[in-house]
Amino acid sequence: MVEFAQIANKLLTPVKRRMQLMVDRAIVTTVNNSLTRQNLQLIALEGETPNNVERFVNYGSISYPPDGSEAIVVCPGANRDAMVAVAVDHKTTRPQGGEQGDSGLYHLEGHLFILTKDGLFNLSGKKLNLTLETEVVITTPKHTINADETIFNGKVVVNGGMESQSLKSGDINATKTLKVASVDVGKHSHLDAEDRPTKAPTAP
Repeated sequence: MVEFAQIANKLLTPVKRRMQLMVDRAIVTTVNNSLTRQNLQLIALEGETPNNVERFVNYGSISYPPDGSEAIVVCPGANRDAMVAVAVDHKTTRPQGGEQGDSGLYHLEGHLFILTKDGLFNLSGKKLNLTLETEVVITTPKHTINADETIFNGKVVVNGGMESQSLKSGDINATKTLKVASVDVGKHSHLDAEDRPTKAPTAP
């Protein structure tokens, strides 16, 4: 019985060794993002430094991990020369907390986009750039903008009416022509009590 176990162990040891070499953990030292498939340079077991390791990123996703990230690598057929990276994570910058079911995107600088419960989208950062070729359509019962200043470059069309608190307690300043119902506010005149046209408004 002992002899059989020794023979079996002798036969299975190479298989066991190959299986152990099929999946490994590694540290990312360099990322080459200029190729059709992202390549990594890694430090793996016992100082092994594989180069040009292809990283498979899910279709539709973009990910450029920083140096020092951790990778899970797979070696098909236990061939270390055929190593590919199937997952890469940078645990020190990964957002913590949240609730089960949350998902999103994050950057190592801290800005992030989170989808959470109750249909809520949370986007935090410093600046948002939208570049669209045709138009932006927002369909919602209510749209609120909280900003100290809002700038419109270009024509503004308002359908459905407009209310403004500044009409009650503030000023409306226009550097060009301001028209209301096709009437030039800066040049229009009225009729006085004797039906004579008044002068156009002047600055105080």
